[in-house]
Parts: sequence; C-alpha cells; structure tokens
Amino acid sequence: SSIDRRGRESPLSATMSGSGEPRDGAQGSGSTAQKAQEHLNQAMSSMKDNMRAMAERDSQLDSLQARTQDLQGASAAFGAEARRLQEHYSWQRYRMYMIVGMLCSWVIVSIFFKKYLIPWVIGSLVVVAVVLLGRAYLATQGNSESLASRGEGVELTRSPQPPLE
Repeated sequence: SSIDRRGRESPLSATMSGSGEPRDGAQGSGSTAQKAQEHLNQAMSSMKDNMRAMAERDSQLDSLQARTQDLQGASAAFGAEARRLQEHYSWQRYRMYMIVGMLCSWVIVSIFFKKYLIPWVIGSLVVVAVVLLGRAYLATQGNSESLASRGEGVELTRSPQPPLE
C-alpha cells in the first residue's frame, strides 16, 4: 500500500490492496471510483492551470524579446546619429580653424608683403573653396553608401499596397 504525505494510506491504493473501506457491491467501488475521478479532475485542472501559466510566460517572453530587438535597433540608430553629430561638430570646428588661419595669413601678408595681398587672398579663397567642396562631395558619397548599405534611399518603383480587409 502507498502512504501519502500526511502519513495516511491513499484511498486508491487501499481499495486496490483490499484494505480500507469494505467493498460491499456497487457502493464501495462507486465511492472509490468517485474519489479516483476527483483526483483525476484535480490533476487535469492543475495541468490546465500549468499549461495556461506556461502559455502566458511564453507570451511574455515573446513580448520581451520583441522589445529587446526594438531597443537594439534604437540603440544602433542612436549610435549612428551620435557618430554623425560628432563628425559634424568636429568638421565645424575644423572650418573655424581654417577661417581663422586664413584671416591670420591675410593679416600677415598685408603687413609684410603688401604687393602679394590680392593674389594671396584669391589663392587662399580658392584653396578653402576646393577643400569645402571636396568635403561636401565626400560627405554625400558617404551618405549614399551608408544609405545603400542600410537598404534606404530613393525608391524608383512603387511598392505594393497592403490588401484591404
């Protein structure tokens, strides 16, 4: 016979082993069958509850995974934007250095080499213009390459419309 956690003999095993309740016909076996059915119903109910809880946990895990992927995408976008801003402000700082250097050179040339001032100003303006245009060209090439690598950009074909429901 089997003994449950409280130290009592289980009704199902007591009936099976022949001890426990007397088996007078239908009443004894009906009572045992009822108890077995109750245990079975409790086990089924417990299993259903466990399955529901497992499905809820699965749903929560899926939701958590989706949010994690969204955060990873946002983090990558934030990093890319931070790099772009850093490059922008460092280039802005370099432009300021170029302008200050150019103005200082003009002052020095106007003080010590007055007859070369006009060609020096024109030449320095041409050099600065070439540097600025070269930087702008490289920036647009870099942007178009990064857009192409991310799959963005101008789309020449019309995308299909979602089906109407």
